[in-house]
Amino acid sequence: VVLEKARILQDMEKTAEALALLEDATVRFPHSRRARVELGEALRQAERYEEAVAAYSAAIDMSPGGSRRQDWYLYFLRGVGYERLGRWNEAEADLRKALSLNPAEPNVLNYLGYSYLEQGRNIEEARQLIAKAVELRPGDGFIIDSLGWAYFMAGQYDEAVKHLELAVAAEPGDATINEHLGDAYWRVGRTIEARFRWRAAMDSEPAEDQSRRLVAKLELGLDAA
Repeated sequence: VVLEKARILQDMEKTAEALALLEDATVRFPHSRRARVELGEALRQAERYEEAVAAYSAAIDMSPGGSRRQDWYLYFLRGVGYERLGRWNEAEADLRKALSLNPAEPNVLNYLGYSYLEQGRNIEEARQLIAKAVELRPGDGFIIDSLGWAYFMAGQYDEAVKHLELAVAAEPGDATINEHLGDAYWRVGRTIEARFRWRAAMDSEPAEDQSRRLVAKLELGLDAA
C-alpha cells in the first residue's frame, strides 16, 4: 500500500512527498527489497543519481544466493545511474552484467551500444549490439536510430540514411533522430534535405546545447559547424 501510494504521488508530480514516503518505507521495512528498488527509481527520475545508485546497490546486495536472471534490470538501472554520473567503468561493468543475465534484452543492448557510439569507440561491437536490439524490437524508432547512427559513425552513410529514414518515420517528432538524419543526408550530398531535417529538429523542442548545434549546422553546414 505504501509503495502504491508513493507511485500515485509521483504520477501527481509530488516528488518530495513520494521520496519521503519511500525513504520511510526502507526504514520501516528493512528487509523489503522492493522498497529499495522503488526508491532507486524515484531518485533516478528526480536525477539524483548518486542516491539512486546507492538504493540499487542495496537492492542488489539483498539478492538471495547471488544474482538471478530477473535481476538484470537492477544492474541495468544502476549502470544507467553510473553512466549519468560519468563513472563509465562502473557503468560498463553493470551493463555487461545485465547483458550476461539477460542477453536478449533490447534496452540493455541498445544502451550499451549507443554509449560506445557516444564515446567513439568499439564502433563495430556497438553496431552488432544495436542490430541485435533491432531484431528483437523491430518497430522501435529510437533503437533503429541507434543502428543508423552506428553506420554513420562507421562511415557507411548510405546505410545510415536507410535506417535513419525508418527511424524518422517511426518517431517523426524526435529532435535527435531528425538531426541524425540531417547529418547523414549531408554526408551523401543531399544538403537541401539535410537542412530540412535540421529545421525539423529545431521545431521538436531540442535541448539548449542541441539547439545551438543545430543553429550552427543550418548557418554553416555540417563540416564547418
